Amino acid sequence: MLLGLADDSRTARAVIPGLKRLATRAAKDKLAELAEPKNPEWLTQPAIEALAKLGDGTYCLVMLGLAERSPGYSRMIALRGAGYLCHEKAIPLAVTLLNSPDQSLRYELAYALGNTHARHAVPILLNFVTDEDENVRRAAADALTTLTHSSQKPGVENLRAATQTRRTWNTWWHVHGKHATIYGPEDCGSYRAGE
Repeated sequence: MLLGLADDSRTARAVIPGLKRLATRAAKDKLAELAEPKNPEWLTQPAIEALAKLGDGTYCLVMLGLAERSPGYSRMIALRGAGYLCHEKAIPLAVTLLNSPDQSLRYELAYALGNTHARHAVPILLNFVTDEDENVRRAAADALTTLTHSSQKPGVENLRAATQTRRTWNTWWHVHGKHATIYGPEDCGSYRAGE
């Protein structure tokens, strides 16, 4: 029944939460179909988010494709989803977007890299710590904390502090990078709880 309702443009958005709860292969395939850029963004955005949150890595290539082809904010949601579903496989796409003049894209890219659970994401994020935009710097610092469960001072409030923080991170990474445990967003609840 849900699958049929998803085919009707009047009800498709309303059934996305049900498809996510159902979480069958057919439901995931329908979410992937609804996430396609041919659909309006009011439909693609919640479909992309639901598909990503299901955490099924078999949809990695779908999510990477959505991150490459989707317009606007749908692309940014797909970038985060690609980091989460694809882990290290999302890094090549991220590298192609590193020099984007779009501050919002760099911001989402930092969080996407934090979702990858990948050691190779750390050096890329270190470059974002000194981004010209404070929001991008904060996103990079958050993503580094997600991946390493470490943080460095003095912070990223201004470029001077961010430059010092990047030096501190570089030193930390040089000493600990080969053997540091790398975490993912799913590990952060236990970190914050002190476990």
